[in-house]
Amino acid sequence: MFLTRAEVADYLDKHDHYCILTHRRPDGDTIGSAVALCLGLRKIGKKANILKNPETTERYLPLVE
Repeated sequence: MFLTRAEVADYLDKHDHYCILTHRRPDGDTIGSAVALCLGLRKIGKKANILKNPETTERYLPLVE
């Protein structure tokens, strides 16, 4: 399913709480994307958190805390 920018903007406008998930054994790209999305959502006044993934390596743990 693909959404237009207008549909994404409408969705973000209508919802306030987000839980961001990562895949198994997340790498740097995954963690970086999750952190950027979380910070971006918070910047526009939304409540966002990254769900703790037990398979996140110690190298990336400080980023998702």
